[in-house]
Amino acid sequence: MKINRKELLKYMDYLAVSISTTNFVHQQLFIEKDRMLTSDGITCTEVLVDTDIQIPVNFKAIYAYVKNIKDEEITLEIISKTDKSGVVTEALQIKGKRRKSTFVSMNTGNGNYAETIMEVMQENEANSNEYTLEKETMEDLKLLCKFTHAKSTTTLGKVLIFRKGQAFVASNIIMAKLDKVNNLFNREEDIMIYLDDFKKVSKNAFDKVRVSNDVLYFNKENCTTRIPTVQITVPDIEPHLELTPTHIKMPFSHELYTSIDELKSTAKKSLPMGGDVTEDTSIIYVDVTSRKTTFLSENNTGGASEVSIPCVFEGDDISFGLRIMHIPPLQDEFKIYYSTEKGTIIMKLEDKFTVVVCRISRDS
Repeated sequence: MKINRKELLKYMDYLAVSISTTNFVHQQLFIEKDRMLTSDGITCTEVLVDTDIQIPVNFKAIYAYVKNIKDEEITLEIISKTDKSGVVTEALQIKGKRRKSTFVSMNTGNGNYAETIMEVMQENEANSNEYTLEKETMEDLKLLCKFTHAKSTTTLGKVLIFRKGQAFVASNIIMAKLDKVNNLFNREEDIMIYLDDFKKVSKNAFDKVRVSNDVLYFNKENCTTRIPTVQITVPDIEPHLELTPTHIKMPFSHELYTSIDELKSTAKKSLPMGGDVTEDTSIIYVDVTSRKTTFLSENNTGGASEVSIPCVFEGDDISFGLRIMHIPPLQDEFKIYYSTEKGTIIMKLEDKFTVVVCRISRDS
């Protein structure tokens, strides 16, 4: 079969979201008669494409080769290859104008795994409801996922929750809500998927999603990615997001964000030689009086920096700390609140996001 190289690369970019990074068995690209398939053992992706060959091959090897050759059009065909022991196996040959390369069939002993994937892809599809997935919604969901604790050990801390037209993430130290998800999944039952699975599919600009009882199907053009839902008991999150906090009125400007970015650099913890630098435990402290707010960062090597800005705040002076990973990325609208009754910090972004984090004592 002949195919445009850039078109094939586009299809493989879609398929890459369901390629395992650790399991060799789940690194296969299945080229079938009318589609290409991948599965990492949990998610599955298929691209409908007119092919006349059928063979399983190593995805990463094919992708690297196709990406590096320069031909506009390439030919994919099945050939027989004989090794030094005289064993004959099928192989995929990819030919351009001046070069060609051969990739041996990837037989992992799992039988016809491609048929299994196709059967799984079709389960519950007939009973699913379709929703439009706007680009803005996907960008908002990706931002929401940034408010989770990267090293959460609880199942709750690893899932993205859709409930009655809103989306949530939560763990033992942070909760975040996205309002107005354009009526996406506006139903009574919770829908939950693993964050890692969502982060994979968010790399593709899917514009539709079909929802069944236990599966989400993300669609774009001729591509579909299937993600199973998660069934866990979720505690009542909303009361923690509906506190009556005190508003700390601050002129959050681009200059302030620049200053906070500089504070982030100072706050990073230094580790022994050969260690990985992580922001998980790095903290910026905030001191608020009736006239100004001071942001202070310090690290374990003696470095420190601070920035102060005017503010309007009615109440006793307060001090709290925020983990760097919980400080929102640059937005046009960012409001910060403090709840004395709960000892929590509440941040609001663009009137769409509500983020609640546990305050950190200056002495902790």
